Amino acid sequence: MIINAKLIGKRIKEVRTARKMPQMLLAEKCDISDSYLSYIECGRKTPSLEVIIRIARELDTTVDSLLEGNQNTDTGTYEKEISEMMNDCSPYEKRVLYEMLHSMKVTIRQNRTLIESEIKTSIKAY
Repeated sequence: MIINAKLIGKRIKEVRTARKMPQMLLAEKCDISDSYLSYIECGRKTPSLEVIIRIARELDTTVDSLLEGNQNTDTGTYEKEISEMMNDCSPYEKRVLYEMLHSMKVTIRQNRTLIESEIKTSIKAY
């Protein structure tokens, strides 16, 4: 999943303000600078998974709730962008890209379960 910095920042700010927690206090509790938290909340920086976990813990919420709305289901956008990229390629480049994409798809499907379990383990550790 690609994290949309603006969406997660907006969500963190919503939860923080609903809890009436000052930005400075949340930053201190999460061991990050208040300017970094400000950048996260306005979508200028994308937090690491570790920072998202710390923020969720301090806001007494789940990582899932902070990531809510981050899943881009508009595959049409991706298909259009891929098609536009391919239009600019030679036949050789198209074949190489096809082979790479196919390989990556297989690898992603094989490793998806492993990656998801590692994320869950990391979350439980915090």
